[in-house]
Amino acid sequence: MAARADACSPLDSDGLFNEMQARKNWPSGGPPAVFDLRHADAYAKQHVRGAFHATVSPDDGELTVAGGSGWFDKAVCVYDETAESLDDHPVVVKLRADARARRVYFLTETYEAFHARYPFLCARGSSSSAMKRPPAYPSCIIPGLLYLGDLEDAAALPRLREHLNIRHAVTALADPPQSLKASVAEAKVDHTWCNVRDVEGGDIKEHFDKAIGAIERGSAKGHAVFVHCSRGVSRSASLCIAYLMKARKMSAAD
Repeated sequence: MAARADACSPLDSDGLFNEMQARKNWPSGGPPAVFDLRHADAYAKQHVRGAFHATVSPDDGELTVAGGSGWFDKAVCVYDETAESLDDHPVVVKLRADARARRVYFLTETYEAFHARYPFLCARGSSSSAMKRPPAYPSCIIPGLLYLGDLEDAAALPRLREHLNIRHAVTALADPPQSLKASVAEAKVDHTWCNVRDVEGGDIKEHFDKAIGAIERGSAKGHAVFVHCSRGVSRSASLCIAYLMKARKMSAAD
C-alpha cells in the first residue's frame, strides 16, 4: 500500500496531458485516475474523458467515486471549477488519510482551461466516449513545439496533426517500417530520417544537427515537431536532449 502523501502535487494542463500518456509498464504505474470534483450537473454535462465524479458524504465522511474503484494504489489527479490548491478539499483529505492513492495531483487550472487546451481529451457526459480513456499521444517536451514518442504514436500522425498541429516528424530508426511511411504520406507531414541503429556503438551525435534543424524549421513556421524511434526512450530522447542543450542552452542537469 502506498504511503500517505502529505500534500497534493500541482499539475498544469500540459502536465496532466503528459501524465495521461503514461504506459502501464512505466515506473509511474501508468496514467492516473482522474477525479472530477465539480457539481454533479457540470460533470454530467462534460468532463475529462475517463474521469470519475468524486464526492465525500457530509453525513459519514465516506468517499464515493461514481462508476469506479480501480484507482487503488494508483496516482490520482483531481480538478475542480477553480484553479486554487485543493489540499483542503474533502475528497483530497480523504484520499490522503486513507492512503489508497499512490500519489495525489491537482490541476492548477480550471476545467474550462484544460478543455480549451485539450478539447480532444474531454467529452460530453452523454457521449459514448465519456468514460473511455482517449488514445495515447506522444509526451509533450515543449508545448506546441516538441513531442517525443514511439512507433505506435508515429502510426497515428494524421490524428497528431489534427490535434497537436504536428506537421513534421523526425524518425531515428535504421529501417523505417511501411506503416510509418504510410502514416507520413497520409498525414502529409514533412519527414526527416536519421538512419541510426539501436546498438551500443551507434553514433547518434552525427544526427544532432539534422534533427535540430528540423525542429527549428518547425518552430519558425509555428508548427509542432514529433521525434520518435521504436520505443521513444533512447535514440529519439537523445535527439530531444541535444535540441534542448544546443538550441535552448539548457544544462545537462536541467
